[in-house]
Amino acid sequence: MNDPSVAGISGGRTSAMMSFDLPPETVLTFQNTGLEHEKTLDFLCRLEDDLQREIVRLEWRPPPAMGDRPKLFSFAIVKHR
Repeated sequence: MNDPSVAGISGGRTSAMMSFDLPPETVLTFQNTGLEHEKTLDFLCRLEDDLQREIVRLEWRPPPAMGDRPKLFSFAIVKHR
């Protein structure tokens, strides 16, 4: 069995256009830094509606304590709506 492919969406028009050409089994992701403009996040919601599929939003999480090793950094799946 082949694993699904993953494509990162930037929240811009070019990556949005690209997403329409990807196979439906491709997992779409958006890496949220927490500093994105609200209009970018709204654009992603409209893109999800147009594609009729989810874009997985990943948001960076710092380590539990200042000075912790980098391997303790993580990402969380977040929602925007």
